[in-house]
Amino acid sequence: MTFSFVTPAYNNPAQVKKLLDSIRPEAAKDPSLEVIVVDDCSPNEGLKKVVSESGFARYIRLDTNSGPAKARNVGGMAAKNDLIIFVDSDVILNQDTLSRIREKFSDPKVDILGGEYDLEPANPSVGTRFKSLMVASWRPRENYVTVFLTRLGVIKKDIFVKSGGFDTNLTTASVEDYEFGRRLMASGYTMYYDENIT
Repeated sequence: MTFSFVTPAYNNPAQVKKLLDSIRPEAAKDPSLEVIVVDDCSPNEGLKKVVSESGFARYIRLDTNSGPAKARNVGGMAAKNDLIIFVDSDVILNQDTLSRIREKFSDPKVDILGGEYDLEPANPSVGTRFKSLMVASWRPRENYVTVFLTRLGVIKKDIFVKSGGFDTNLTTASVEDYEFGRRLMASGYTMYYDENIT
């Protein structure tokens, strides 16, 4: 199994740096690991600088601000590995995230997988704690979901390509993950879920 991380980003180099720093130990251990940051036409070169300084991530810049659906699609189609791990650019991976993903994908029936926010945010504030608790109240009670979880969602690249990716008519971070999940389910896929992958 080989993995490509894909994250859409817009004008948030400090957050992207924290994400890349959380991936760095895995990148050091696994030379096949790929990380793609898709810049959704930020007004400056801050993201480009952070990505180039990482030494292991790849930077792609969109010519026009087009929204996260298009940014994810561009990164997903550019990914070279078997499995694409979509993450939002403001998350930080836990140390065991990738090993838990590997373990889940050792099961041949798993094609798509969603992870979860940690209950304790890395940057605690009233807002982030509220968001963590709110999302925790929505946690599924089963081992599957009906939404493709873009905060931490893993999909086999061939399925992503065959599905056509996210609907680029949805230009804001709103329902593109719901729409994509519904299409995947209509095609007969199960989107597995593990709240311990954070």
